[in-house]
Amino acid sequence: MSFIEEDELIATIALQMVSGIGPVMSKNLIAYCGSAKTVFSESKKHLKSIQGVGSALVDKILAFKSFDQAHAEFQLCAKNNIEVIHYLSPDFPLRLKEIYDSPLVLFKKGNFNLNNKRILAIVGTRRMSDYGKKTTDKLIEQIRDYQPLIISGLAYGVDTQ
Repeated sequence: MSFIEEDELIATIALQMVSGIGPVMSKNLIAYCGSAKTVFSESKKHLKSIQGVGSALVDKILAFKSFDQAHAEFQLCAKNNIEVIHYLSPDFPLRLKEIYDSPLVLFKKGNFNLNNKRILAIVGTRRMSDYGKKTTDKLIEQIRDYQPLIISGLAYGVDTQ
């Protein structure tokens, strides 16, 4: 289980929902304010003093009211045994932490190590051709003995194949 408290996870999910804020700006805001939760309660003046944050973005942050939606997403994860992993958590993948614009949170279902030596990401179409299905099956058969962790965005198509 993560050392990040539930209200901070919910605030981090909410921060991702603010239009115009990506992972880099989110991390910058969290660093300056001390937490995602604090970002939403900071003064307009303090938020505007943060490099790269203009008046329009401050207005979007302070006008954000969809905390119920963020809470509902967190509750849905809890109900379905999906772990929400904050980027500051020791459970967050080490290699992903090295990426400048890595996500704020990951959603993990199952018992596996995100720091596995061998990881394969699957990205592809939702409408696979027969050739794509055969190629995917052949690839998986060839790497099976290496027991890689296969990461997927959970889209139907090549991901489920």
